[in-house]
Amino acid sequence: MRTIVATTALTMLYIVGAQDAFAKDKPLPPDDRDCAKNFTFEGSFSAGRVFKTSAVILGVTNDEALKRAARNLASVGWSIDMTNIAMGMISASQNVKGGGTKTVPLTFMSEAVDGGVRVEMVYKTTAGVTSPVEAVRNQFCVTFDAVAKKQ
Repeated sequence: MRTIVATTALTMLYIVGAQDAFAKDKPLPPDDRDCAKNFTFEGSFSAGRVFKTSAVILGVTNDEALKRAARNLASVGWSIDMTNIAMGMISASQNVKGGGTKTVPLTFMSEAVDGGVRVEMVYKTTAGVTSPVEAVRNQFCVTFDAVAKKQ
């Protein structure tokens, strides 16, 4: 009997936690930066989410973009798992708070365009892991600002 009560209590905590995570999906405040205008996310707390954005940054080379992005991401706690300059890509990860060895991946991509670079970021969470949407959008824009040296 005690096992059933404990299991029911844990299930209720999970449901309350999930409801709290969904409640945080309020409309984002307006932001005129390209990184914010192009920001999208899909999925849910129970299925995982994919966050994305992109922008064109003028006056920066592909090499500079990758170095600046890697420096910025490392400075805010991301582990840089791989940088491939030829592919214009950085793979990074971060430990999930309270998740043991569970990590969440982030990818930064840069491609040369006329006069600068087109940059894109993708961040994925797995089922049961949540990140505040506004905080993700803000970090994407902070990273893009670092690439443009607007910080």
